[in-house]
Amino acid sequence: MAFLFPDTHEIKSYEEGVFKEELKPSYELNYGKPNTGPGFLKMVLPAKHPLTMEFFDIVYQQYELSNLLLHFTPTDYDALNEVEIHIKKTVLKEVPEHLFRFLDRYVAKGSLQYDKEGYLFIETDMETLTISLSKNLKEKIKKEAEGEGISMQEVILRILAERNWEE
Repeated sequence: MAFLFPDTHEIKSYEEGVFKEELKPSYELNYGKPNTGPGFLKMVLPAKHPLTMEFFDIVYQQYELSNLLLHFTPTDYDALNEVEIHIKKTVLKEVPEHLFRFLDRYVAKGSLQYDKEGYLFIETDMETLTISLSKNLKEKIKKEAEGEGISMQEVILRILAERNWEE
């Protein structure tokens, strides 16, 4: 979360606004527990659009911020055109249909689903696959991962990429 100072067009982080400027948010923010599930939805939204601000307001009120990444480039408000958002799988309630239609145009990765009761389902493009391996094969993958300083999943993804099975 960031604070925008309208008179100077300066953007300051949440921490700067709260601790240095002594500002107070309109509602309590929930940092919550990080979601370790695979993947995220990625959107690149127009930074100064009122519907982008409406979406952020809903997210800040309903979502655990530990599962949210916002990337602003540049940090100068006058030059700011877009904001990239990464958000883990979730459901937001009381989302107007016009906001869903707006957001859906800016999805770069993952998908949005909407129902007429106002629920917005944020979906990732990753799914979990559980497999059974022999102890010996699992140990080989584990040793290779440790030797390269990467995870076992990264070893398997590299093997799939070598077979051109990766997207």
